Amino acid sequence: HQKLGGANLAHHQVAPVSPTVDPTAPPTVPPLISPATAAYPDDTRLDIALGMMRKGSYEVAALTATAVLKSRADVDRAYAILGIARNKQKKYEEARAALDKANASTQPFPERKHVPHFLGWCCYHLGDYPAARVAFSQHLQRVPDQPDSTFGLALVALGEDKLDEADVLFAKALK
Repeated sequence: HQKLGGANLAHHQVAPVSPTVDPTAPPTVPPLISPATAAYPDDTRLDIALGMMRKGSYEVAALTATAVLKSRADVDRAYAILGIARNKQKKYEEARAALDKANASTQPFPERKHVPHFLGWCCYHLGDYPAARVAFSQHLQRVPDQPDSTFGLALVALGEDKLDEADVLFAKALK
């Protein structure tokens, strides 16, 4: 046993030194707004909103997208997510307003290519067959042979009494 100044060191434990935390430093939180280097304006809350929609929590997703738009009206992805959530809730007028804004966007957000699909269903349910036809056709230009939009076009043709066209489109959609 070593002795230092008459004390026996074998019986003393030295507590590990923990790093000190500066209580005045702000907590480390990931930013809500993506860096300016992003390809489009975004907000990480929208990823949470998408997760809510996957779980069927459409109202929470819509409220989250609305909160993003209140602080960042330039985030067109929020209009898309708001519109999709409202569409899923069968609130077609609210959904259409948001989806029209998202569809007019030039921002390359990931959901952009599918915005016309949801816009098409809103227009269809609101009885605006010409707008539904345009939206479903636009979606099929972006995502060829997408059966649900093809089915939507078939329903539009049926609603417009274009039975031969509806027949062809139903057959194509159900392949």
